[in-house]
Amino acid sequence: MKLKLNKMAHNPFENQHFAYFRAIEEIKQNESKALKNKSGLVEKAKEVNKAIELLKEHRYTIIDHQNNWIKKEN
Repeated sequence: MKLKLNKMAHNPFENQHFAYFRAIEEIKQNESKALKNKSGLVEKAKEVNKAIELLKEHRYTIIDHQNNWIKKEN
């Protein structure tokens, strides 16, 4: 049975150095994902608001998640 040696185990300084840059890259990727998620949520909110306006135009009563009633104003 052969053991595979981890190449990273031979140079601790190099491992620390590259671990730092890997962590920085991971942070950048997470920030990018968060921005995409935020823009997606904004788009979803716009779609919901358009749907509410359409329902109000056709005289539907909308009840939101806080139990507020939204009606078309005369």
